[in-house]
Amino acid sequence: MSSDRRAALLRWLALEREAVWLYPFLGARVPEVADRARRSLKAHQRIRDQLVAQITDDSTRSEPAYDVGRISSAKQARRAAQSLERRVQAACATVLRLSEPDERELPLEHLRTAALAEIAWGGKPHAFPGLE
Repeated sequence: MSSDRRAALLRWLALEREAVWLYPFLGARVPEVADRARRSLKAHQRIRDQLVAQITDDSTRSEPAYDVGRISSAKQARRAAQSLERRVQAACATVLRLSEPDERELPLEHLRTAALAEIAWGGKPHAFPGLE
């Protein structure tokens, strides 16, 4: 694995760890989004676990907390989730670009998943997810 691809995978893994922290936070702070946050959490836990299994020399770690600003409304929670899903899309697009054809299934699948998640959180569809 090239060092660039490894770095891109680690960046993606860091974002998945952020998602695993963010979604319970959103659900606890804003009851109106708790069900959506629970579904998003499960999806990101699966992706995180897949990445951990793929990256044998993981040097990243979860942070004790992430700076998401003040979140006290459903609108703010949706905005935070949309932002995270866009960053995940960008990370997946980078991994795709640095991958050999036989390595593209996982990042392509999760680029699509993150794009659909952004829409589920109220975001607008993009012609080229991860590239905007």
